[in-house]
Amino acid sequence: MEFKAMAEAMSDKEVALILRLVEPFSRVEKIIRNYESNSLNVHYSLLHDKHEKVHQINFLPDDVYLIPDDASLDEERMEEGEVLYKYRQFMIAKGYSEMWLNNPYVEL
Repeated sequence: MEFKAMAEAMSDKEVALILRLVEPFSRVEKIIRNYESNSLNVHYSLLHDKHEKVHQINFLPDDVYLIPDDASLDEERMEEGEVLYKYRQFMIAKGYSEMWLNNPYVEL
């Protein structure tokens, strides 16, 4: 397996998939790709939200940061649990995890 930079290589369909993993009833509104930090800032809406607010989330190769709707609050790292575990499994399986970056034990 070879490391792939998620900001460059991850398709919009994959972004929608990982968003639904974290927020099951959500729809991607906008994807901002940060090539320097290799992260994705995703603006999304919730399907059952009558006010149609736009929320944000940051996806990194091995972590997820939740951005609160209140701009005065700092973003929070997603707590360890089943959702983050499944997210990391996906990232490792697809080659986006930094575990693959310069790892001498995984070269083919």
